[in-house]
Order: sequence, then structure tokens, then C-alpha cells
Amino acid sequence: MVTDGLDTNSSVAGVQHVPTRYHPDNAMQEEQIDRVSVESMSSEFPLSLPVPMPSPTEAQPSQLVMPGNDDVDPRLENDPDAPEVTSVLSGEASPLSTEATLQAASTLAVGGNGSTANIDSRLPIRQSLGLYGCFIIFGGSVLTLIDVAFLIFLWAGEGPAGGQEATAFWRLIMLRDGATRAVTLSSLVLRSVIAAQATVCTSLVAALLVERRQVRVSQVAQMSITRSVNSGPQQLIQEIICSRSVSMIFSLEAILLMILGLGSLGIQFTSTILLPDFNSTILVQDSETIRHNVALSPITENNVSDIFSTSWPTLQGSNALFGELDSQNMAEPNERGVSHDGPRLRAFLPFEREKRTRIRSYKGAAFTLKTEVSCQRPSIDASVKAHPWSLNVPYASMAGNISYNQTFEDAGIDYPASCYGDNYITLCFPTGFNCTIPSQRDGISAGWATAMCRLEAIGMTRGEADIDYWQITDDLYLPASMIFLTFATNADISSYDANDTQGKLGAPTAYGEWNSYELYPGAFLNVSLCFALLNTTISEVEMGSDTTLTEPEFKWSQNFNTPSLDVLQDFMGADSVHKSAEERGILSIRNVQHPVSHTSAFAAEVNASAAWDDVSFSEWASWHGPSAAIWAWANNNESLVLCTACQMRGFTALKDGAALFQRVVNSSGRVAVAIDTYMARMVQNFYYLMLPLFDVPGDVEVVFSTEARVPRQWGGLIAVLVMVAVDLACVWALTLLYARNARYTRQGDFWHAVSQLVADPTQTALMRSDELKDGEVAETLKGKDTLVTIGRSAKTGRVEVLEAGK
Repeated sequence: MVTDGLDTNSSVAGVQHVPTRYHPDNAMQEEQIDRVSVESMSSEFPLSLPVPMPSPTEAQPSQLVMPGNDDVDPRLENDPDAPEVTSVLSGEASPLSTEATLQAASTLAVGGNGSTANIDSRLPIRQSLGLYGCFIIFGGSVLTLIDVAFLIFLWAGEGPAGGQEATAFWRLIMLRDGATRAVTLSSLVLRSVIAAQATVCTSLVAALLVERRQVRVSQVAQMSITRSVNSGPQQLIQEIICSRSVSMIFSLEAILLMILGLGSLGIQFTSTILLPDFNSTILVQDSETIRHNVALSPITENNVSDIFSTSWPTLQGSNALFGELDSQNMAEPNERGVSHDGPRLRAFLPFEREKRTRIRSYKGAAFTLKTEVSCQRPSIDASVKAHPWSLNVPYASMAGNISYNQTFEDAGIDYPASCYGDNYITLCFPTGFNCTIPSQRDGISAGWATAMCRLEAIGMTRGEADIDYWQITDDLYLPASMIFLTFATNADISSYDANDTQGKLGAPTAYGEWNSYELYPGAFLNVSLCFALLNTTISEVEMGSDTTLTEPEFKWSQNFNTPSLDVLQDFMGADSVHKSAEERGILSIRNVQHPVSHTSAFAAEVNASAAWDDVSFSEWASWHGPSAAIWAWANNNESLVLCTACQMRGFTALKDGAALFQRVVNSSGRVAVAIDTYMARMVQNFYYLMLPLFDVPGDVEVVFSTEARVPRQWGGLIAVLVMVAVDLACVWALTLLYARNARYTRQGDFWHAVSQLVADPTQTALMRSDELKDGEVAETLKGKDTLVTIGRSAKTGRVEVLEAGK
């Protein structure tokens, strides 16, 4: 059926559509339609407005694209999600759709001046944002959160105890020194994601500005194309500011874009911000079993003997770490004046310094040293004598006899046998003695002068043979023990010589483990009788520490109060206050087994017979050196000089060892602790002189620590987290604004952005700008740079640039 030139039979899905044409010369255009709304109509009351048909030769500036029209957009024709458009134009009649169709359609409000509003339904998010945009916004947000969670994990994953309780993944990263690389890669991910999101959001803001706001004709081309392609927020922000439009500059989307731009700029420096949070620290590595030389074989005997005959251990330099079993013994004298120190068990590490300072746990064969010292007040009958010296400097000696029976009775100790021996040798207590004693010259140094005189057991006929017995008995009060008379005095022998050249000692005054004799007014000689055991063995030892350990440096100087002396005294546990192994900075022995199991302590290639020989020789070697050193000054009735600035004839110890001994006696008063410390340091130093000769392998389980760079501060991470949170908030706010308000933008697509620019307001600029720069185009539009927006035109039915307010 054809009425007035209109085909009324054309329909799609039961809805009749009338091909609609518009011409400016059509007389019917003068008719005014105040407002026609599809929503106000019913399918029961169709409305038909007569429209004169233009002649075929007249120009047709535009055609309304409608479902069922031959000029329908092919994308909408095949797109099930495309909105259905129903329009009523002045001068034209259009049959109305059904009610269901009307509910899905948009409402078009047409004013008498032909203006239009954004009335189309929102596009599905997949179309308006595009697959790429959805991936960047949604997928990028998830990836950003994962990346941020990973950074928080790096910062917070260490936990206590140097990362020992951390997860395996955290330890893997840190122990391989991969933390900084992980931060760099994470920063790269953040920078890439935030930059991509900022680019997409720039398109969204451009869409909101051209659809919701009013922009200049000179700006609409850039903003329309920005919806499809851009290099980030900077250029659009610049364009917004240059617009000098208060409403645009202070619009919500513009403010969010500016914040996002600043945030994305800051995110570019993520690595620079995060890396200052890193500091070097010590981390505990995983446990490992290594094969290491732990003992000596008999073939090294000649080399060991050379060390004993040519080397004298010094205490200066680095003090090697060791392990100790806490005995809780403070050597405080009891009411009978017995000061008992020990037994103390120490174990030495078969490593050089670099590995010793990194050790956290050790389990395997190791040399152990067991020491025990007891000092008490001696019952003696003796005299002190002053002697002239070749340099006119006198020295003093003390000679007499010791009553062991009375000494043990006064100390409350069960009197042991006076002699001890076997089929090879018999040793008895030495009753007589003649020892040189120190003299403290006034003003030379602070503290009392100290010395130690070793008493030879009766029956010693084979040189050093009696040291064998130190290894086979645990009875401290036997002749096989080392027996010392120890001295501490503040007397100047020159003053003593002026008053009495030789005098019998009077009645002593009990002072702890000392008998104190007054030589002249204000000058005293303190004497104590000490018994000591020194046993060296190879044991199965488990020891470790929960803290980072260091080896203190000891450098002796003439100054008695040199700080390093105090450090060494504390390190050796020779202080007057009991301290744990952790407080002293050494390893704590947790378990020890002796005799050592040859099958478990040594490598498989060492058979049981050879292992037994190795253990025997190693144990002999480890105590032979220090024992020989002690024996060396046990002749000619001369004492070991253990003071740094005193006057005495005797065997001179190294000044560092003498300083340590004197320091312990003067600071704590406990001579038993001083003897124990001196012997332990000698054994330890001889041990490390022999360490390069070790040639018997064993399997030991060790845990080392290593230095690594880990995050120790939180300032940088917090700054990054704040920037990321702000960026994500801006991204999601802009995405929601876009989803709710944009109607005519398909982010990332090009043709629609270009096509929508083809309209009357932009016709002049488009025709003249084929070879002009943007600035030159803006110049040509001066005075005609009107405000425009993008919407669906009531005249053409197209989405195009529209003049604002018309």
C-alpha cells in the first residue's frame, strides 16, 4: 500500500517503519512540533504525520538509519546487543512499535529548534569498553592487586629468627639474592598496568567530555580521536587546562584524570622508591650435609710436633668462635673458701674464620675441651725472701711446704690418696715448693700483680708423661692433676727489702679462696692452691645459635683497662656475672656424645680401625701443645709471669695472655676462672694452628647464614601502596562514570570517532584543514569557535557533533 508516496508495508519484527527524508526547503519543515515522545504513545493509537517527498534531484544531506532501512548500519544489523532506535521527526510520520519494543528503545526528545539530548540506551560494556579495555581495566586491576600482595609478602614475609620461619618461597628469593630483582620486575608490571589503565581512562574521559560536556569546535577533533587512540593523560589534561573552561577543568572526570595522571607518573619511579627500603642483613640458609676434615691422622705427627716446637699461641687478633655447654657455675667460694669452676665443656669448629662467623648450627664430630679448676686456701709453712738482681732490681721468692691433709680438711674435701699411678708410673703430691712471686711497683699500672707457679708431682721421671693421666681420670684432687700455687700482690718488693730481707709468713687472713699475708703495712700477698684438669676429646656434638655471631678482635695495649680486654673476658665467660651463650656471642652446645661413633662421625672410606687411630692421635695432639707450654715453665722454681707491668723473675707469658689473666683476677677475684680461661685460650689457639693439617674427613650437618639485601623499612612500600590505591580508585571511578553516562563511544575503535566529526559545526574546519596544523585551524575558527557536543541529531538521526543549545 502506498500513501502520499510513502511505503507503509516496510516492517521489521512486526514494527512498521517509514523511510524518512529531510530537505531544508520542504514547506512542511515550518510546522512546529513541541514535543513528541515515543513513551507517551501507545501502539493502539498510531500517529502519522504527512511529510512531502523531496524530488530525486534534491540533495540529501543525511538519512536516518533505522531498523529495516536499506542504509542500516551493518554492525547493528548483526549485533544482538545493539540498541533498537525509534525516532519521530518533525515533518515525518512513523508507525510506533509494540510495547516490548518501546521498552527496549531509547526516548528521543525533540525541541522546536531541532535540538536533541543524549537519549539512547547505554551500550553493553563489552561494546562500549571493548575487549581490550575490559582486559586492561578488570584484568589489570586484578594483576595490580596480585603484584601489590607480592610486594607486601616480600616486606612482611621474613618473620622472626633471621627468616628461619619464613616460607620456602620467601627464603628462595632472598637467599638467592633475588629480592631486588623481584622488586624491579614487580615495578615493571605496576608501571605497565597503570600506564595502560591511564591510557584507557584517558579515552573514557574524552568520551565523557564530548558527550556530557561542551567543548570548542577546535578541540572536538582531538577529543573525539582520543577516544580511540592516545598516548596517555598528559595531552588531554593539557587540552582541558588550555580550554579555560571552568566547568570542564573542575568536572569530576577531569579531576580524576589529573589525579590518575600524577599517580601514574609517580608509579614510574616505583623501583627508585622501593629500593631504599632494602638493607643488608643476615639470613639463615637451609641445612646441608657437607664432607669436611674433622680430625688428624698419625701421618701428620711430624708436622704437629713442628708446630709445638716453633709456635707459641697469641691471644691477639680475632678470637675464634666456639660452643659451650652452660654449666651455671659462677665459681663463688663457699663458706670454707673453695672456689670451684666447672666442669666446663667447650667445642671447637673445624672451619676457618669466614665460615665460623656464618655458622648457625653444627652437628657432627668436633674437638671438645673439658676443663675443671678448684682453688682453696692452702695450709702452708713458708717464708718470703728478697733477692738482688744483676740490674740492681730485686725480686722475691717464697719457699716452704704444703700440708695437703690440713688443706683438704679445712676445705671440707674428702682426703684423697697421696699418690696415684699404674704399672708405669706413680705420682705423689708435691709437698715442698720454691716459687718466685711478683712485685707490684707503685704507679706503674693499676691492679694487683699476678703469677702462677706449677708444682711438680713427686715421681715425675719421664718428662711429660704425667699429662697422660689428665686424660683418664675425672678426679680433680689427685696428683695426676695440674697443681698450682697462684699469687696476687700489691706489694713492692723494694719496700719489703728495706724492712726485712727474709721473713717467715705470719698468720693469714681468709679472703674467699685466698690466704692473705701482710708483708708490710698496707701490702699483701694473696696465695691460693689450685687443682686443674684438662681433657681433650673428639665427640659427636650438636651446637648452634639463634643470633648472628661475630669474632671479637683483641688487641692488647699497655693500658690495663683496654676495652678489648673487657670484650674478651665477656666472650670467654670469665665475667663476675653469669651470661648465657647467646649473651656472650658464642654457640650453645645442645647435645654431646662421647665416645664418638666412628661409623657416624667419619666418612665411609675411613674404616673403624683407622678411625680409632685418628681419634687417639687427634686427642693426643690437641692437649699436647698446651700441656707442653704449661710444662715448659715448671722448671727451675720459676713462676709464670701473668702481669703486664710488674717486677718479677720467671717465665714470661705473652703480654696479651698475661693481661687477660690479670684482668680476670682483679675484676672478679676468682683465680679458678682465670686459670680456666687461660688454659682454654691456649688449647683453642693450638687447635687452630693445627687446623690446616686436618686430613680425616667426616660428614657434618651445618646451617650457615649469609648476607642478603632484604626490605627492612616500610616507607617506600607505603608510598607505593598509597599511589596504587589512589590510581585504582580513579580508574574504577572513571570506569563507572563512563559506563553510566557514555552512549556513543566504542573505546578503541576508530571509524565511529572520525564519522561523528562529520557534521555542520565542523564542516568548515574539515574542509580547510587538509594541510593545516591544529594551531592554524584554531586560528581560522576565531570568532566561530562555538561550543559543541556529540549526540544523536534530531535532524539526521546520526550521532554527530551538535552545536550546544541548538
